[in-house]
Amino acid sequence: MIVSNSGTLAAVVRQGDYLVFKSEKWGVAVEYSPDAEPGAPVVGGFAAQNGRATYFSAEETSKLLQNHPLTVEDELVLALEIGSKRQRPKSTVDIIMGAIRIYADSGYETTMQAPVWDGRLTKFHKEVVGPLTGLTYTRFLAKTYKRIPAMMPGVEMFSLNCQHWIRVEWPKVESRGN
Repeated sequence: MIVSNSGTLAAVVRQGDYLVFKSEKWGVAVEYSPDAEPGAPVVGGFAAQNGRATYFSAEETSKLLQNHPLTVEDELVLALEIGSKRQRPKSTVDIIMGAIRIYADSGYETTMQAPVWDGRLTKFHKEVVGPLTGLTYTRFLAKTYKRIPAMMPGVEMFSLNCQHWIRVEWPKVESRGN
């Protein structure tokens, strides 16, 4: 399901869909291709308008889908326009956390073969978050990553010898569901 009109794009993202957030000069751009099989589980949703993108967790999207099955995309756009009910601004942290959840929830073969990702933050960003978001790794982005362990179970960060390291336990990230 996709709504696309007057510069607005909103969709329910299901397991198997292609979704990329890209940071561009004028804001955030979204590439979306609904490649999921019919009946695939919901892993989230998004609404993008005028360079601003908002990612909605699987839990938030599922609730909207249950309450508004025929107009869920319109509800996503409305939530983008008036802000979420929690009045929490969607920021780079939210986009990165959304990318981590999408990667964990999508059941990629790598998360099944290696249920724990443990290594340098730069490599994690290059292999997991960067391709999904289009964000370029900078030292400012490292500061953003430091906020994530407090908000997302299964993610740990530490610094050693002036390098940042991250440990992600995919089943714990996936089990939270939001």
